[in-house]
Amino acid sequence: MKTFIYLVACTLLISACTTSKVRVDTTLDEQVSLAYNRTYSILKSSDLKNLGEYEQRIILQEIEKQMNARGYKAMEEGGDLSVLFSVYTDQLKLKQSNPAYANQKLKKGTLLIHLVDETLNRSVWMGYASGLFEKESTLSERELRTATRRIMDQYPALAYGYAPVKMIVKQ
Repeated sequence: MKTFIYLVACTLLISACTTSKVRVDTTLDEQVSLAYNRTYSILKSSDLKNLGEYEQRIILQEIEKQMNARGYKAMEEGGDLSVLFSVYTDQLKLKQSNPAYANQKLKKGTLLIHLVDETLNRSVWMGYASGLFEKESTLSERELRTATRRIMDQYPALAYGYAPVKMIVKQ
């Protein structure tokens, strides 16, 4: 019986050490329609000093891939939406007007993606992955792409007038 309890305790300890729980969540401004945007521009944040050029490029590529898949067209500047991303290596306290997210503490290592409607000059959507750097100070390309994709998967809109092409399967 002692051996069984010891094995269960060891298994739980090992699984607690090896699993990293990255929390992904989003906020959406319910008062604004996302339906009329066609283009986007990516603005470089000043909060990237803790992230190398290679890691920044990975995140940028994944954001571009996800926005293009939704029918948005990239512009150097002046897009309908401005996309900003930041990486916070320390713990972060999120301050939002939405009571569900107000004063929420995020784990060490958070990737934050903001979409700002340039016509309204207002943040309309925000997504984050919290707990990215909890165990390690650097992330692999796969981990960065996965975290970025998990955030962008929750963006609910397509570009104005965009209709995804469905594959026709011949029988």
